[in-house]
Amino acid sequence: MKHTDRLLALMFFLLALGTGALAGLAIRTAKTGAPVIPDDEPTARLEQFFDALKRRDWPAASDCLAGGGSLGLEATPEDPVAAALWEAERAVWDFEILPGNTLKGAQLCKAVRVRCLDAAALSETIGALVEAKLAAAVEAADTEEAIYTAEGAYRPELLERVLLEAATEVAADPAGCTSVREIPVRLELDRGQWRIVADKALLGALTGGAAG
Repeated sequence: MKHTDRLLALMFFLLALGTGALAGLAIRTAKTGAPVIPDDEPTARLEQFFDALKRRDWPAASDCLAGGGSLGLEATPEDPVAAALWEAERAVWDFEILPGNTLKGAQLCKAVRVRCLDAAALSETIGALVEAKLAAAVEAADTEEAIYTAEGAYRPELLERVLLEAATEVAADPAGCTSVREIPVRLELDRGQWRIVADKALLGALTGGAAG
């Protein structure tokens, strides 16, 4: 009776996923009766995706996503400060796909370690540099008008200049502002293959928590 129950459970699982989507996918049943998904194809898909990201091959990365589309990370921001930091972000990306997987309903989860810029550390480091540069500008200025507006605030052009300088310095050597985080990456069957679900966890990991 228990053996029959296990077979029925497996049949219902297959029906829930859709037999058409499972064509060519090898699924076997362990002694416990739980479905076991071979790890080769999901791991290969993640390797393909992350390799494409590091090469900035956006079409290849998009093809790894369920439903097509993109993560919206392709364009470089027009603002020069944001552009410098975004280039630094993409330069430090690194990924380690951990072995094994788990099933959550019709989706498969794999753990991935992602190295990226840390938004909080980045903000703190740039803020300290901006303060130091403003203090140096005040010390070197011949007149207060070169530093302050009539209202006593820092001149906008001065703020823009020191902010860009600080961001450019950090972007040139961002090692102290990186972090490694482990996230679950979800995959689902799409067009007969496992493809990656672009969710907030993945987007947040790729942007150091600045998005997602």
